[in-house]
Amino acid sequence: MAEVAFPEHAPVVRLIGETPLVDLSALSPNPAVTIQGKLEQRNPGGSIKDRPALYIARAAWPELARGATLVDATSGNTGIAYALLGRALGFPVHLFMPENASEERKRTFQLYGARLTLTPAEEGQDGAIEACQAYLAEDQDAPIVYADQYSNEANPLAHERTTGPEIDAQSGAGLTHFVAGIGTGGTLTGTARYLAKHRPGVQIVGLQPAEPLHGMEGWKHLATNKVPAILDPSVMDEERTVGTLAAWDTGARLLTEVGLALGPSAGAAVAACCELASELEEGHLVTILPDGFERYQSTRYAEHVLETVQTHPGADA
Repeated sequence: MAEVAFPEHAPVVRLIGETPLVDLSALSPNPAVTIQGKLEQRNPGGSIKDRPALYIARAAWPELARGATLVDATSGNTGIAYALLGRALGFPVHLFMPENASEERKRTFQLYGARLTLTPAEEGQDGAIEACQAYLAEDQDAPIVYADQYSNEANPLAHERTTGPEIDAQSGAGLTHFVAGIGTGGTLTGTARYLAKHRPGVQIVGLQPAEPLHGMEGWKHLATNKVPAILDPSVMDEERTVGTLAAWDTGARLLTEVGLALGPSAGAAVAACCELASELEEGHLVTILPDGFERYQSTRYAEHVLETVQTHPGADA
C-alpha cells in the first residue's frame, strides 16, 4: 500500500515558524548591549513547541496516517502542539502530564480532543515520563507511536532547520550571544548546531532553574532531573541559572515596560539576558520567548504579574 504524503500545505502546518524577533533593549541595563527575543507565541499552538511537534509528527506520519495514536509525556506546550496537529491532521493523541500543570493547558487539551492522563505533581515531569513508558509497556489493542520528545532527534532537527536559520536571517550581522532555557534541550541544541556552522563566533548560553522546585514550566533543574538524551552539553559555551522570583519579576517588566504579556520562561530568559548584559562591554543577545501569558492565568505567576501591574498601572490608568 502506497504511503500517504504528509500534508505540508495544511493551514496549521504552514503557519508554524517565521515568528518575529522583537527588540527588548528597553530592559537592558547596558545601552551598549542589544537584547532581542523570538516571539514564539505567534505559532498557531501558541508556543515554540509547535516546531518540534511538527517535525516529530512528520517523521511518524507513515504510522499516524494509518491510524496510530501519538503518545508522549509533556509539561504542557509540546502536548498542546501535538493535540493541535492531531485535530488538524486527523490523528489521535494521548498525553501524560503532571497534575499541577495550569488549568488553561488542561482545557486546551480538551479543546483539541486529546486524551489526558494526569500523574502525581510531586513526581514532576520525570514521573509523567515514567507513567507514559509504563503504559507503553502494556499490551495495546491499537497501533501507537511513542513520540518521546526528550530523545527524539526530530526535536533538535526542527530548530536546526527553522529556529536557527530564522535567527540568523533576522538578527543582522552583530549577533554575539544566543541564550535559551533547557527543557528537552531541543531548542538549545538544534539552534546552537545551526549557529555553529553559520555564525561560529556566537556564544551559546544555556539556562536552567536555580531551584529544584521552581516556577518555569517546561524547564529542567538538571541536578535533580533526568538529563534529556537530545541535550548536547558540548554546544554550550556557558551555563547560567535563573531564580523564580527574578523570572517572574522580569515577566512583569516585559508587560509594564514593553507591553508583552508572556509566560514565566520568557521572563527567565530575559532576566538572564539582562544579567549577562550588565557584565559585557557591548553585545547583541538573542533569546527565546517560548509562550504567552494566556495559559498561565490560573497560576501564582499570573497573580505576581497582575499585582505588579496594579502597582505600576501605566500612563493611561
